[in-house]
Amino acid sequence: MDRFLKPYLALLLFCTCAPLSTHAENKFNLALQTTLNLKDRIGAIEFSPDGKSIAVGISSEILDKEEECDGEIVFINSRSLKTQSILKTPGSIPISVSFSPNQKFLAVGCMWSDVMTFDLETRTSKQSIKGSMAFVKYIPDSKRLVVSDADKQITIWNNGKIIVSKTIKCNSDWGPCEFALSPDGTMLAIVQSDSTREPICEIEIFDSSTLKTTAKINGISNSVSALAFSADSSLLITGSEEGTIRLWDIRSMKEVRKFFAFNNKKQRCLPTFALSSTGNLLAVSDFSGTSIWDLSSFQFLATLPKSGPFVAISPDGKILLTTTKSDDFDSGYNKIQVWKINRSTSM
Repeated sequence: MDRFLKPYLALLLFCTCAPLSTHAENKFNLALQTTLNLKDRIGAIEFSPDGKSIAVGISSEILDKEEECDGEIVFINSRSLKTQSILKTPGSIPISVSFSPNQKFLAVGCMWSDVMTFDLETRTSKQSIKGSMAFVKYIPDSKRLVVSDADKQITIWNNGKIIVSKTIKCNSDWGPCEFALSPDGTMLAIVQSDSTREPICEIEIFDSSTLKTTAKINGISNSVSALAFSADSSLLITGSEEGTIRLWDIRSMKEVRKFFAFNNKKQRCLPTFALSSTGNLLAVSDFSGTSIWDLSSFQFLATLPKSGPFVAISPDGKILLTTTKSDDFDSGYNKIQVWKINRSTSM
């Protein structure tokens, strides 16, 4: 009889445990390795696909001044934490960076100018792509680039030419619509909103080749500011301005899990996400701090209260990057904290 009862007992214990509960067999801690001081404000952080390099977009200008300024992409070796090289982005404020999966190219979304692309083998500018104040992301084939810009356009580019473009309903006051690309490159999730229905929004799932709608999540009651797909593309993770994290099943478009990212309670915020390539580690960051979660067990792992809104996790899940600032630095964040992630399981 025990043999038959054990699976049901295990399921009952799993379902009745609160998502914030701590399991003794799953040990997690963060160790601060170092803090990198940058000369200017940070606008974007991204690990290379192999995890060996970190691209950091910086600029001297604050975001709300439409004046020409010079930005840079600083490449940092993730092991030695030394600067490898610098790419100039003249007249531009980098706010988004994306490595092509084959690591041959880098796309840079800029605040007041068009998207810039670089050849990483020659370290030279490749071409400019129309789309100011843009978020960018390469599709896994390393040829196509997704651009979401301030004109509320989602555009797929290939070698400098538009393949397909779509106008998005977006009530963002300052710039582009949030989007997420599935790891397999087939789906594009985009937040859409309407000023007449604020704060109600919807998430639309598109085929990334045609931008034809394949599914929708309607009537989300709080503005969504962060999106990510799970590693196997079966779940969509959303973060709202009340600090709520929701997980949605892609097939049914039904909510399967909900929790508060910060302190297990509602908190006004504008979350951003970093997800490990294995999909089991989620970092939720905001101007008030960073919260770390294990998505495989929905276990809360750690909080970093003084970190800023930019966050990244290395592809192997062993390094976490957060941002902070000097006491005398008035505009944005100018420091990167490098954390070593230690995880172990004991029976």
